[in-house]
Amino acid sequence: MKIVNKKFYFLKPFYCKDLLRVGTNADGGYICSSSVIKKAKYLISCGLGNEFSFENSLLKNKSMTINIYDHTISIFSHIRLILKHFRRFITFRLKYFILIETLVNFYKYLLLINHNNVHHFSKKVSNKKDANSITLKNILNLKSKNVILKIDIEGSEFKILNQLLRYKENFSMLIIEFHFIQKNKKVFTNFFNEFLNFFTIIHVHGNNNNSLNIYGIPDVLEITMIKKKNNIKIKKRIINFPTKLDFPNNPHYKDHSFRFLN
Repeated sequence: MKIVNKKFYFLKPFYCKDLLRVGTNADGGYICSSSVIKKAKYLISCGLGNEFSFENSLLKNKSMTINIYDHTISIFSHIRLILKHFRRFITFRLKYFILIETLVNFYKYLLLINHNNVHHFSKKVSNKKDANSITLKNILNLKSKNVILKIDIEGSEFKILNQLLRYKENFSMLIIEFHFIQKNKKVFTNFFNEFLNFFTIIHVHGNNNNSLNIYGIPDVLEITMIKKKNNIKIKKRIINFPTKLDFPNNPHYKDHSFRFLN
C-alpha cells in the first residue's frame, strides 16, 4: 500500500454516514451521498461516453432533470461503431458477444436520451462559448441551489475550475475525475486551497487505467464533494483506499491501494 505525500493530505475524506455507490461496479460508477441525491433537482453530466449507468440510476429520482453535455457521443457515433463491429464480425475479426454488447449499449443510449427528464446536448464544456462549446454559466439554472455536477472530460476539467469557484453556491454535490494530477499539480492544489473552504471531500478513488504518481496518489483520481453544511457531523477521516464501496475501473487490473497517515 502506497503512503500519500503529506502535501496531498487535503484530499483525506471526511466520514459521510450515507455513502452509496451509484451506477456500475466498474468504470462509470461513483460514490455519492444518498441524502444529497434525494434533494437534488438537477444533474449536469459533463462527459457521458459509452457508460451511463450513473445517469440511468439517478432517473429513479423522478423529480430530477438530467442535462448531458458530450460532443463525442451521438446516435451517429453509435451507428458508426455498430457498422465497424459488424464488418469485423463478418470477416471473423470480432467475437459475437462484442457485437451484441454494442447493439445493447445503443439501445440503452436511445432509452436514456428519449426519457422525458433527460436532455443530451452535443457540446464541449469549456471556458468559452462558441459553436461547439458551452460554459457553466450558460449551462446552469442559476436560481437552483440543488445541482449535482459530474465531470469526466479527460483533462479539460482544469479549464473550468475558475467557473466552479464562481458558481459554487449552485452545487450541492460534485463528482469530478481529475486527470494527470502530477502534471497539473499547481492548478490542482490552488483550486482545492480555495474550494475546500466551502465543500468537503467525502470520497476519493483512483482510476486504475493509470498509475500512481510520485506523490503516492493515483494520477487520475475520482473525487466526490458536498457542501460543508450537509451531513458531515462526525469529524472522522477515511484513510485507507480502496473502500468496500469501490471497484476497479478496469476489472482486468488490481485497484489502486493507497493510505493517508494520521
